[in-house]
Amino acid sequence: IYTIEDIVADPQYRAREMILRTRTAAGLDLEVPGIVPKLDRTPGTLRHPAPRLGQHTDEVLKSFGLADSEISALAD
Repeated sequence: IYTIEDIVADPQYRAREMILRTRTAAGLDLEVPGIVPKLDRTPGTLRHPAPRLGQHTDEVLKSFGLADSEISALAD
């Protein structure tokens, strides 16, 4: 059974792009799991970095119908 250290060190995993390098919103380089499954016509890609913690919280809460005042109260 492979550990994550084994996976990251395995050249076959890297050759199959199962470990991808990306840059975070803060500008840090990060290795992340690759896209599964691998499809010929619609290959997966990393389109943008992961959001910062809480970056979309207001947007999600508003989609559930919460008002700005309710969101502020939750944040407090």
